Amino acid sequence: MPGKGDKLFVNGKEAGYVASAIQSPALGNTIGLAYVRREHNKVGNVVTVKSAAGESEAQIVELPFAK
Repeated sequence: MPGKGDKLFVNGKEAGYVASAIQSPALGNTIGLAYVRREHNKVGNVVTVKSAAGESEAQIVELPFAK
């Protein structure tokens, strides 16, 4: 699971960082809040999250993401 401060990358270039993340029992997935550089912060874009546990992908979604 990503943690605070983990870096986000797009095409190998740093694109932002994780502000917070948590496992959501209701959604059955990890959700988080991140700061993403303006050129990469479009809904639907996929970023690579590099954490101590390895790399994973995350998608930028619209708020509210759960209804």
